[in-house]
Amino acid sequence: MEDTIDFQPFRLTTRRETDRVVLEAHGELDLGTVPAVDREVQELRASGWRSIVLDLRPLTFIDSSGLNLLLRLDAQARSDGFAFAIIEGDGPVRRLLALTSLTDDFEHAEA
Repeated sequence: MEDTIDFQPFRLTTRRETDRVVLEAHGELDLGTVPAVDREVQELRASGWRSIVLDLRPLTFIDSSGLNLLLRLDAQARSDGFAFAIIEGDGPVRRLLALTSLTDDFEHAEA
C-alpha cells in the first residue's frame, strides 16, 4: 500500500472590505512562504490600508518562521499604529499558539 501526501500549494488571496483588507493564506506557512506573506502585507500597507487581517484558517501547516512572522507583524502594528489581527481557526495555528502560550498575545478578528 502506498502512502499519499495531500500537498496543497501555497497561495494568498486578498479580500478588500470597506474598512479592512483580509489576506487569506492557503497551504503551508513556513520558511519558504513567509517572505510572500510579509511582502504582501507591506504592499497593502504601502497602498494605504490601515487595517489588515490575516486569515490563517486555510493553513495546513505553520512552523516557527510563520510564528515569527506573526510576532513581527504584531510588533510592527503596535509601533506603527496600523491595525493587525488574525483569524486562527481550529487547525495548526490554534495548536501552535496554544503550545507557545501566545493565543492571547494577538488581536483576533471575526471572519
